[in-house]
Amino acid sequence: MNKNSGTTIQAYVPAGERGGAGKVILIVLAVIFALVLLVAGIVGYFVWRVAKAVHTDKNGQMTLSTPGGNFAAGTGKVYTADQLGVDPYPGASSSTGGFDMSTDKGTMVTAVFETSDPASQVVDYYKGKTGLGERSVMDSDNGSVISFKKSDKEVVIITVKSNGAGDGKTQISIMHSKDK
Repeated sequence: MNKNSGTTIQAYVPAGERGGAGKVILIVLAVIFALVLLVAGIVGYFVWRVAKAVHTDKNGQMTLSTPGGNFAAGTGKVYTADQLGVDPYPGASSSTGGFDMSTDKGTMVTAVFETSDPASQVVDYYKGKTGLGERSVMDSDNGSVISFKKSDKEVVIITVKSNGAGDGKTQISIMHSKDK
């Protein structure tokens, strides 16, 4: 507006050139929205696939089935001496942390037990049980690890340690792997 004449001056903008920046912003927002929808769809698909592959039974046993093999974990699973590659420690009770896995290459089973017997007694028991094959024993302030080969394709590793909770319990972890 000119102060002297009291008239308003407006610039002429051709119809095709109005809102050019607004159109660009709307197009960018539409592209971003489409990408977000695409990513959400892909994530949803993979979540659906995992949900179809994971099964939980009434005892809390979880099983994951994939084309490459199976994985199972849970607190209710009881493992045999054949699955563990060695007898469980006499009188020990199952604890949380066990699982088993099978693939086209082989199997692996891990079980965790607890006993009120001292760790040294448990280590001596397993040293006597594993004397037949190649065996190594590693002792430290935190516990002991006993490993032995049952064959060229089969290994057992036993970890024994005091629980650390001050309850006098000894924790035993047995891991058995077997190649096909």
